Amino acid sequence: MFNTFAVVEPWNNGGSPDFPRPIIPGGESGGPEDMVYDNLTLEDMLNVLVAGKATPGLVKALNRVSGGVHVPRDFKTLEKAVEWFEQYEELVEIYFTIIKDDATAEQNDATAEHKEQETAGEMKDDATAEHTEQETAAFTRITIPRKIVLAKGVHGSLKGPLHISSELTIVGDPGVGRKDVVVLSGIVVKSFHEEDCHLEHLTIRQGRVHGVVGESSFTMEDVLVEQCGFYGVFVSGTSTHCKCHNVVVTDCGRGGVYATDGATITLSGLENQMLVHHNCKTGGAENYGLGVGGEYGATIQVVLPLTIQTVSKDNINVQDGYRNGLIMNFSPDALDPEAADRIIELTVDQVSEDTPKNK
Repeated sequence: MFNTFAVVEPWNNGGSPDFPRPIIPGGESGGPEDMVYDNLTLEDMLNVLVAGKATPGLVKALNRVSGGVHVPRDFKTLEKAVEWFEQYEELVEIYFTIIKDDATAEQNDATAEHKEQETAGEMKDDATAEHTEQETAAFTRITIPRKIVLAKGVHGSLKGPLHISSELTIVGDPGVGRKDVVVLSGIVVKSFHEEDCHLEHLTIRQGRVHGVVGESSFTMEDVLVEQCGFYGVFVSGTSTHCKCHNVVVTDCGRGGVYATDGATITLSGLENQMLVHHNCKTGGAENYGLGVGGEYGATIQVVLPLTIQTVSKDNINVQDGYRNGLIMNFSPDALDPEAADRIIELTVDQVSEDTPKNK
């Protein structure tokens, strides 16, 4: 199933003979028209497509979303962008098609010629190829990937976490540091049965409860999670798998990373870039840098060359000293499904033998 916006309009913005419009210079050659469209959100431009003319400048501006929608350029807020994608959560692909009237006229002429050749029995391969090229040229198709690019600044609000209930990628502007792109109040990946969600190159800060909650599988890369009330990363459910690559979790109240009720968390990356440190600040014997538990057990995998000692450091439990937890180290080939017998289930009361007590 596909989402198509088919707009049949003259390939200019000159209006009609009865209602002429001034032609704004620009478009393919640049000019005032480009500046006008650069200041429109994606929603505004789609409204122009429905009510106005599909100018070259408008098509040029719309092509910017082929690499993902930007906040606040295409949507004023992160919440608005997520909401827009979720209305198309059942679709295989999101795209819109612009049909150019001047090219359509050429296409119709080519189609008539094509039919005459077919009737006369003189249709040839080269004529078919030419017809196909003309037909393709009559359309401009723009596909929107399920991707949101966040500009430098603070996104979200302290009112509550952002909820994601469909496949989506959220990344920070690669031109700035991850600490310059902040999402407040945390993110909840809701339970659904589609592809994974992905978070990359941003900071998740001040989750009232947790920083990132996974009820469905998701991945994170180059993400900082900090200053959350309970856990930085909290993942639950027997079919839920969270993969963290070069993720830092710090300064969270109860613990750093926690898997429960059958969930699996995989930690990989480089030393000092995949790091869980200085959490467990609110006390409680159950608090760990890396914790697992729940009725169905859970698993945290630390991929070599990382170790528990290099990943989980200085998670200070005020009642019981350092509480870094005991998690098995895995070589990359141990993550193969056939090697599942090498994956152990852990309980929250396991602490490494060399963990200092009451320090």
